[in-house]
This record gives sequence, structure tokens and C-alpha cells, in this order.
Amino acid sequence: MSSNPAGKIVQSVNVGKSKVVLRFYDGSKMDISGNTYSEFKLYPNKEISDKELKKIKERNELDKFYQYAFTSASKSEQSEKQIRDKLTKKGAKKKQIDFIINELNKYSLISEESVINNYLDYASYKLYGENRIKEDLINKGISLEKVNSLEFRYSDEIKKANELLIKLEKKYSKQAYSTKKKHIYDALIRYGYSFDIASKIVEEVKPNSPKEELEILKKEYKKVKERYSRKYKSKELETKVINYLLGKGYRYNDILKLKGE
Repeated sequence: MSSNPAGKIVQSVNVGKSKVVLRFYDGSKMDISGNTYSEFKLYPNKEISDKELKKIKERNELDKFYQYAFTSASKSEQSEKQIRDKLTKKGAKKKQIDFIINELNKYSLISEESVINNYLDYASYKLYGENRIKEDLINKGISLEKVNSLEFRYSDEIKKANELLIKLEKKYSKQAYSTKKKHIYDALIRYGYSFDIASKIVEEVKPNSPKEELEILKKEYKKVKERYSRKYKSKELETKVINYLLGKGYRYNDILKLKGE
């Protein structure tokens, strides 16, 4: 076999399901994609110059970046900005990224309309409010102009918030009434509802019955007293427990009643 000091000579080609393995007579090997293999028409005993070898490596690198982007975009709707950011972090060059974005656009995998529509369906299922939806879409790279063009009717926001209230009341059912209201209000804000809507909805929170409130207080009192008794004693312990319970929204008279039992 003649030597080829200016490049390499292919010894064997092993075509697998996910990659093609090239082995060379100098003992080295290279894993490449099927697309790269087909484009360069590689076969045993083919001589590859250094220049061509460089092109094969560049093409193979591009294929890896493309496959990563295609898989990522296929699994979940993503905007062009998200894909560009991911490819940049992977080390792709701008020219490679532009090529990949152009290819993905051919399959409508990263169109803004598709991303918006799919996210709106998801947000509806999660009962997100207007502020959360807009923030998430902007973070996905959707233009501010398109985000601001979305319509959110007040009546629809109220309806979603009321649906969410049912879940939140169940979640915080073991909390004191005032604490429950605070948790629900904070949750409504996190879910993206305006302060106005959150304030309106939280007024619909059902109060605990006196018996329920007392039972919740008893459990809280016991738990807090046990925790604080490791550090405080006597009068200081009593003061710390009472202040803690007052901060949680329990009424002073109820706390005193409990202490007197």
C-alpha cells in the first residue's frame, strides 16, 4: 500500500445505526454522521487529503449541531432565540447557527406563531395569568411586539383565577385563615395575575370554622413550642411562641385560650 504523507487513506468503513466509523491505515479512526459519509462518498482505500479531511470534520461538526438543535426543537416548541442560545453554548459558530436555523425553519419547527400557540395551550392548562404568560413568552425569545398584541380579557382572567382558587384552597386547607389568604394571594401573583385580580379573588377564600381554626392553632402551638424550647425557657419561651403565632395571623385571644387549657 502506498503512503500518503499529505493526508490519510481509508482502511475500512463500518456503517452503524447512529454513526459511521472510519479506520485509517495509520491506526487512527474517526466517527462521522451518515450525512457526512454520504456527502463525501467515502470507501476503503480512498485517499483523503488534509484539506478534504478538514472539510469532513467541519461537515461532521455541523451535523452534530444540527441533530442537537433538531432533537431539541422536536421535543418541545422553542423559539429561534432559544435554539440560537443553546447552539452558542454548545460552541457552534454564527455561520453554522445561521445554516441550522434556516434548515429548521423549513420544517416550521421554530416559528414564533407555533411557539406562541403551543405555549398558550400549556398556560391555559396550568391556569397561568396574563403577567406570567407574557414573561414566559418573552423569555422564550418571542418579540415584545407580538407578546403585547395578545389579548387577555378580564372576564377570562377572573374565570381562570377562580379555578385556581379551588386548588389553592385545598393546598392550604391546614393553614390558619389569615395565613391561608396570604399564601393564596402570593400564589396568584406568582401565577401571573394582576394585584387587582389577586386582591379580588382572595376575598372569596372561605374562612375556617372556629373549631377548625382552634385545631390548626393547637397543632401549630405544640410544634412551635417544642422547637423553641430547645433554646428558650419560661417567660422568654412563652413570649417567643406568642410572637411567632401572632406573626402567622392567629388571634391573641385564641392563643391565650389555648394556653389556659
